Amino acid sequence: METGLSYFYPVLLHGDFMNNYIIAADIGNTNTHVGLINCASRSILSLDIFPSGEINKRLIESIASLSQSMKHAAPVPVVVSSVLSPIEKQFSDSLSKAVDGKVSWVKYDPKLPVRVHYQDPLRLGADRLVNCVYGFYSAKERDLIIIDAGTAIKVDYVNAGGEFMGGVILPGLTMQLQSLHDKTSLLPLVDPGEVGIEFPGLTTESCILGGVRLGIAGALSFLVEKYRIQFNKDAAVLTTGGSWKYVQEYVRFTFEYIPELTLVGCALYEQSLSL
Repeated sequence: METGLSYFYPVLLHGDFMNNYIIAADIGNTNTHVGLINCASRSILSLDIFPSGEINKRLIESIASLSQSMKHAAPVPVVVSSVLSPIEKQFSDSLSKAVDGKVSWVKYDPKLPVRVHYQDPLRLGADRLVNCVYGFYSAKERDLIIIDAGTAIKVDYVNAGGEFMGGVILPGLTMQLQSLHDKTSLLPLVDPGEVGIEFPGLTTESCILGGVRLGIAGALSFLVEKYRIQFNKDAAVLTTGGSWKYVQEYVRFTFEYIPELTLVGCALYEQSLSL
């Protein structure tokens, strides 16, 4: 497990909310992040990242070791956000036994401070929900556009009143690169960090990478502008996700990048329901 990694987040906390630690797990389509969150200092005290394909052998061990390390202080709540549908059923009982306590699984709850304007709030992805919870606590005085550039790219809008107003989903960087390779006979599979962007491209690889990275940056720039026209021209942009580094230099808007926004959002979700 990686330890000693500390990130700080501009989250506004108050009262008893500041005194607790939370063990949070963010299970994505590609990678899983497990961390010990200190809400008082708004930091991640320990961070373990591994491929989601390895959760059968690593998830319980990672969470249980953090839980055991905190036993000397007090039982630490555990919360899990997952975009993989069978995970809760598969791990719920074994995780509870491993940490000797209750494990919460992220899903919409009407007691949350975020109001979700979705046709069926229960179908809003757990990652998108906790991103919105993070946005609610980090920026109560401003509208937010939250971009999560993962396997799929989510672009969601949360207004200053804590209302989730909706969003869009588009294929992520690696998904687009994989699709071009899988659905054609001759196009190679290009690593997103393999070559730089050459525009216009003079090799097949640079044509693919330029088309995908610049295309995503252009789509995101258009969506940010459209959100601002429709809701608030001063809406701020928060970004996260492993693929963001490949498109950030090409977008046409300013942003604040928060590497573990979703993981911290899990902790804030758990704390908000226990207030």
